[in-house]
Amino acid sequence: MAQAWGNLNAQNNQQCENCHSNGGEGFIATQQTSLFYNVVSTKKYFFLQYLTVDLTGGAPMAKVIVNTAFLQGRLGGPRPAPRAPAVQLDEQQGMTL
Repeated sequence: MAQAWGNLNAQNNQQCENCHSNGGEGFIATQQTSLFYNVVSTKKYFFLQYLTVDLTGGAPMAKVIVNTAFLQGRLGGPRPAPRAPAVQLDEQQGMTL
């Protein structure tokens, strides 16, 4: 996941990692596997940005999926200042598990 999300590129061709490598502005995008894992696995808010649980089939069929609703709202939506440039999510490696 670190490689996929650390390589996110905004529509202005800037890598998200440039500003968010240490979790700046409440979002982490880094290619450093151990840092990404430590943050996402120990800080619930960061985990929930990337992943959620799909319970549409009930608890027995529950599965972890990419949190597309959050990511599209946070990264792909309109950019009121001073938010980061938009990210074209459907073209990013991180959108698949």
